[in-house]
Order: sequence, then structure tokens, then C-alpha cells
Amino acid sequence: MSWTQQAGFWSRPLDCYKRYFRLVSANQGSDGHDHSLLIGAVQIEYPADLDLIAGLRAAWKCLRLRHPDIATTYHPGEKRYYPIHPETELDTWCDLTLHVEKSVQSSCHLLRKQHLASAHATCHWIPVSSEICIVSGLYRLDEYAIAILLHQLLSHLHNPYPLPANLDGSEAHQLTPPLDLVVGMSTTRDPSWSRRADKLIALHQKGGPSIGLPMDPEKATAKPGCTRHVELRIPAKQATALREACHERDIALSSAMHTSVVVETARANRSSDATRYISLLAFDLRRYWLPPFGGSTQAPLLRMTGLPINIDARAPWGELVQIVEPMYRQTWERGASDMLFVRVAFAEKVAALVESGHPAPPDQPDTSSPYFFNLGALEERVQRSYGDTIHVRDVQVLGQMVSRQVYVRSWSWRDDLYLSACYNEAYYEEGYVDTFLMSVRDNLLENLLSPEPRASRRPAKCRSPVDGSRCNVM
Repeated sequence: MSWTQQAGFWSRPLDCYKRYFRLVSANQGSDGHDHSLLIGAVQIEYPADLDLIAGLRAAWKCLRLRHPDIATTYHPGEKRYYPIHPETELDTWCDLTLHVEKSVQSSCHLLRKQHLASAHATCHWIPVSSEICIVSGLYRLDEYAIAILLHQLLSHLHNPYPLPANLDGSEAHQLTPPLDLVVGMSTTRDPSWSRRADKLIALHQKGGPSIGLPMDPEKATAKPGCTRHVELRIPAKQATALREACHERDIALSSAMHTSVVVETARANRSSDATRYISLLAFDLRRYWLPPFGGSTQAPLLRMTGLPINIDARAPWGELVQIVEPMYRQTWERGASDMLFVRVAFAEKVAALVESGHPAPPDQPDTSSPYFFNLGALEERVQRSYGDTIHVRDVQVLGQMVSRQVYVRSWSWRDDLYLSACYNEAYYEEGYVDTFLMSVRDNLLENLLSPEPRASRRPAKCRSPVDGSRCNVM
């Protein structure tokens, strides 16, 4: 699975995740929309005398040499990287992948216009809103990776990194190794991993279809339109109170927010016969990399995985959060759990389902169950300022939605807590999604900040409902 040098390029086989996301992208992109397109954006302030476009070009070229994975291309069964040799090639690549968006008003406007991911990751400067954006398919970068790349781009913009005097293609040695290598995946597979993966898929499919947001029957059969985005901010004082309330209850804020998404979905669709909420929990595997693969130079790539969540959506919030919490505390530590290895068999089986023409659970044809993902504190990945030159006013991570789901993301920035929802305009009105997002916020505030007696703390020793391992303390 490692990179090997060929005649004129480097290549390696697609791993299970790349294969899955490429399949999903191909299956759901037939109407000219890429389901796995991501946009990371930073809104900046900078001195008037700074030639920002020239600086951005230099920073983007530097990023290409330090993180060549942004310029990999995908082919049947493999991905390739074509090294840079003469400097003119680097200039040409920059001309093709860095765009000054004079007719775009904001990153949200770019999301509505940018329906397909390019062959390489692309950089966009929006003068009207002073935003720098990086756009890529999810099969290349996940949400964390795109934030890390924004940080490194801003670092190079503030403090330009000198390009090599001679470009000889040696940047190819910076290509990121496959995930199986960096987590120490065993070459010999335990048969139990495959059996456990089958159980996870069965968990996806049990009790379906998933409950989702109600939809106008006429819209349910419409072709996808443009992706829209709404966002609300929970002020720092209130956000701090929420975090403290979670700490007192010994639950993660992610668990509380996801539970509120589930409860408000069920409340919005009281007449539905569906009773289960079926979706995926996202996990970042970067902390489990083995030396010498750790650090920011190895981080900007797809390094997320998912595990199924299948719960009774009609249960009260207090009961649900006690079910969701152990799921979020699922450990991936070697010795405590073998889920780091089971996730490969699970991803391979899900990819096989998609490849054979079956929708991968929970992406059943008619489901409208919202996704949820908490990115945590974005200050851990993007600085508020870069010297006295570049000041970051705002950060966003947006994703194109082709399906009937609403994708709810959350993050904190400058101590404020943000709830963000991306949805397809063919299926929902802006006012409806905005109201749903406000109901999630209100539910969270009601259940965490109400003066009612505190729920009892979770026992110190809990076990994951997925594999029975001891839970992480987060």
C-alpha cells in the first residue's frame, strides 16, 4: 500500500476509505454535484500595503511542495502524484488551482457555485469578503485536514518559506503514507475483525428506516439543486456555561449536542412511523499514529473514520445522552480495543455495498436523518493571528449536500460556539433549516442549563456499546 516510483509519477493503491468516498462521490455526482466536496474558509484582516495575491501565490506554491498530497490524482484502483521539475510547472499549476473570485460574494456563495471538486485541491481568494478558501473532495481531505492546511497557508503567507533553487521532484518524498501504515495495521488479519464488521453493518440496518426531518412529498423526488448554509452563534458566556454543565455531568459536549439533534429531529417528525435514529459517529484517528508519523506535516489528509449509531429517537434527552455518551468515548487505543483494525474490515464491506449498487447504510434512498459532527476548538488548528500582519476574524468549514440530509457541524472559535447546517435547496427552505438549528440550540440550553437537579455522574468505569472496551475519558 506504500508509495512506489513509476516512470514519471508515484503511485499507490487506494485504501478502503479512498475507495469508499470515491464511490460515493461517483454515485451521487451524476447530476453534476460532488457529494464529498468540502470548503474551508478563513476571513482575514491584513495591511493595505500587503500584495496579498502575490503572497498567496507564493504560499500556495510552498504548500504544494510541503504537502504534495493536495495535488494527487485518482485513477481506477490507485492514486498518483506527478512531481514538479522545472519552476515553470509550479507556476502553471498555481495558475490552474489558485483563483481570484471577483464575482463571488462569500464562501457560502462559492459553495453554491462550486458543484464539482477539481482534480487537485484548489485555493480561492474572495476580495469582497476577504476570505481565503481551500476546496477539495472529502476523499482527499477531511474537515480537520482542511483546517490544518489553512493554518499552514496563513503561516506561509505571514512568513514566506523560500522555494528550493532547483525543483527536482524530491517533494514526492513528503507524500503521506497510507493510514494502515501510520496506525500499525497488522498484515495478518484476525477473522474476528470481519465478524465484528458484519455486526456493525447489521447495526446500521437494524430497525430502519431512520427517522428524519419531514419533507414535502413533491420535493422528495426532486433532483439536487445548490447547497445552502445557515449558521448560528452561541455567545462565549453561554457556551462556557454549556461546557461547565457537561463537565459537571461528566459527558462530552459532542454527546449533548448530538442528542439534541436526535431529539429535535424526532420532535419535528412526530407523525413518522420510524422510531430509530441511524447515522454515523465521526472519529479522528490522528492521535493514534505511531512514530515517526505524528505531527502537523502528516496530518493534512483524510484521517477520519465512522461507527454506526442506532438509537431510540423517541426516548427522553436524559436517557438518550447516557446512551450516546459511551459511544463517543469509544477507545481506539491498542491493547484496550482492536477497533483500529476492525474499522478496516468495516470500511471495506461498506465500500463493497456501494460498489455492488446497494446504498451504504445509513444512506438509504429516502432517509433524511441529519448528520452531526463536532470539530471542537478550531483555535487548536487555526491561530487567531499570524504575527502583526494577518488577523483571522472568522473560520468556517462547509460541505456540499446532494442527499436529503441536513449536515450539522459545530465548532468553537474565540470562545463562541457555532452550529452550522448545510443542506440542499431542492429539499428544504432556508427558514425551515434555520428554525431546526435554533430548536437544537434551545434544546441544548434547556437540558444543560435548566435549574432541575443534575443527572447522576456516569460511573468511572464504562464500556463501549460497540466493542465492550473501556471508554476513554475525554
